[in-house]
Amino acid sequence: MNSILYNGVSVASSPVYGIPKTVTHSKSQTLRQAKIAQLAAARVKMVSSLAYCHYTYSLSEKSHQPMHLLAKVIRKEGDKQMDLKTVIIKKDDGIATVIMNRPEVLNAVSTELISDMSMALDDVASDKTLRTMVLTGAGRGFCAGAQIVKGEGEMLADLTSQRAEGIRQDIRDVQVLIRKIFNMEIPTVAMVNGPAVGAGFSFALACDMRVASEKARFRVAFTKLGLVPGTGDTWLLPRLIGLAKAKEIIYLADFIEAPEAERIGLITKLTSSANLESETMALACRLAQGPPIALKLDKMLMHKGASLDLDAALEMIAACTPSALTSEDMKEGVLSFKEKREPRFQGI
Repeated sequence: MNSILYNGVSVASSPVYGIPKTVTHSKSQTLRQAKIAQLAAARVKMVSSLAYCHYTYSLSEKSHQPMHLLAKVIRKEGDKQMDLKTVIIKKDDGIATVIMNRPEVLNAVSTELISDMSMALDDVASDKTLRTMVLTGAGRGFCAGAQIVKGEGEMLADLTSQRAEGIRQDIRDVQVLIRKIFNMEIPTVAMVNGPAVGAGFSFALACDMRVASEKARFRVAFTKLGLVPGTGDTWLLPRLIGLAKAKEIIYLADFIEAPEAERIGLITKLTSSANLESETMALACRLAQGPPIALKLDKMLMHKGASLDLDAALEMIAACTPSALTSEDMKEGVLSFKEKREPRFQGI
């Protein structure tokens, strides 16, 4: 049995994976110290889970067993292995591509997709080697929103039979995904290859940037069903294109075609279907090659600053500036400027 010291508290752990079995503390230790020990145990368990994920994936590569085109990501949660069946994750050169993979229904949101996306987003957020995330959908659609037609994975058809609290919990399950996308520390780009409707529209809005093909179409959709937008459109859309235009889009719930989306500032770049992936990845590469510390601080300051007055925002900027100013990235930026070359940022 190994012992891990965390903030002065001893945590016993398994010698194999380092998964804590017991937490020990003396009688003189306070309740606060005991809680710290429990948090340490949970942290060790999380690190062990990620290590197991990497180890399992490495074994699959060595044995040359197919991973269903990377559609399967195996993680360890306690003693349970989970497979992602409706989401694909690809990681390359600091860029994570998360692909909603239900092309037969235009990647409509199902309970399984919610669960898989939540795990995929957690995986991206915890991987410190990543610098940018791209979110897209397989096939000819980005995401058609909640599945409302009867069938495997349908979501909305039976909602009216639930009590209010059950409906609230179901909506919150989807809202968790919006929070995870919006609050992702690294820059995020939506690659919109077709319809982005309902919750799918919200997923795109929650990303920092959106690159779309001429086949992209956007729609709030909730109003057409007699519903209020449940996945953040009333908060996200006005901040992106202004209150007046957001009201028009939400009230009328018409489709917004790609050229109009570009005109009103809804998308960052409009391109052809043939060039969509290359244009999106070119943007993602530029973000991945940027200074990680500065970009993370930029994102945090913009998100938090939107709810602050100017004085509070300036104080926050002043507090964050030393982190960037004393980084190796800042030194590299100055040196590369003097040497007339592209900087090579390391995120340190």
